Amino acid sequence: MHGWLPHFFSLAFVDWSYVVFQPVLLADRFDLLPSQASHGAVALNSGLLLGLLLVHVFGFIFSIQGGRMLHVVMSAFASIGFAVLALWGMDYPAVLAINIIVGAGIVVPFYVPYSVYASAAPPERRALSVSVIITVGGCWGAAITAFIGHLRATHTKEVTWQSVTGIASCAAATNSIVMMIFYRRTQATEDSCKQLKLPMVSRVAGPVKMNYGFHLFGEPIKSGQHVEKLGFTEM
Repeated sequence: MHGWLPHFFSLAFVDWSYVVFQPVLLADRFDLLPSQASHGAVALNSGLLLGLLLVHVFGFIFSIQGGRMLHVVMSAFASIGFAVLALWGMDYPAVLAINIIVGAGIVVPFYVPYSVYASAAPPERRALSVSVIITVGGCWGAAITAFIGHLRATHTKEVTWQSVTGIASCAAATNSIVMMIFYRRTQATEDSCKQLKLPMVSRVAGPVKMNYGFHLFGEPIKSGQHVEKLGFTEM
């Protein structure tokens, strides 16, 4: 399988565990009834919807580069939001407000790996490419789920809340950094294709292979240079 950067996006499953456990975490943190905690979880899910809408709308307004930068910024805001939740004690309405921001930011890594990485894979290997990322992400999700259960059984509700949001902040920050590198690598590949007048197509349909995982900061290749300079391989 070509490329290793997209596999870092599987850390998004760590943030997804925060989404899944949201009613439980809210009930523990603020001593809520199950019905109240379920209603509170709507804020985070609304943030997920808001994030998708923002990406869709601004995709028509900004250039491709601008849209990619928006992805990075949104994930960075999610990391900051998680850090605020972890470091400062906040009342219930403030947490719900920040959860909207967090939800809007963490939704991007959920689908970027599948759409970008799979589209660059040969048709006969796209299912395998996506399944590997999902499997790796599932392992992260299982690990953080077990960790949350351990925290709830052995530590106070404050420690559990701070630990979960702190880990989620680190995962969102990692996703933001990896997206920035991944998009820079993708942009270098696209610029080089334009320079050499090569079509940006899949490895099977066109004359080049795209290896997004290597030569992260390679310089744009000039006419006459071998295309492997930037991670291409001739068919």
